[in-house]
Amino acid sequence: MSTKDIFEASNKRQAAMAEEKRERNAIEVAEREDRIEKARTNLPLINQRLRAALDYLEKNEYATPKQNGYEIKHAFRLTRNPAIAAGQTYDGLTLFMGRQIAETFADTPYRAPYALTLIGDELSGTISAHFHSTNDPHYDRQLNSLNPEGQLEPWLTEVFRDFVQGVVTGDDRAGRG
Repeated sequence: MSTKDIFEASNKRQAAMAEEKRERNAIEVAEREDRIEKARTNLPLINQRLRAALDYLEKNEYATPKQNGYEIKHAFRLTRNPAIAAGQTYDGLTLFMGRQIAETFADTPYRAPYALTLIGDELSGTISAHFHSTNDPHYDRQLNSLNPEGQLEPWLTEVFRDFVQGVVTGDDRAGRG
């Protein structure tokens, strides 16, 4: 192989590597644009469903826990993707529940023994539910998720009742029932 051949082969390899890099960049840009488009489609729907969820729960599910001495507070979480969202768009909702709820004036506005968090996935449109207990970390668990085509109210009823069952069970264990 001559010196000229060595440099020609090197130039071909460098050209091939540059072409591969351009193709990878083009794929990354297309994937990023696809994620942005999915988020633009899903975030308003998630926002709407979370607002509807709170409205539904306040009207249909809060009365019994409150009659039994529990406080319930809520906090929405603004989307972490504000460039895509218009106005105040929420991708999360946390319900705090306990016999006493303290205001914290921090990132999490309340401190309560129990929390139910609904988080929307902007790429899939799915809303997941997670139960958290500050009293018993072993009782933390993922609850059902709601896909974008799913019915909100039956799902919410099931998730909220699982949450209340966890709260009551936790308080029974702690002797606070």
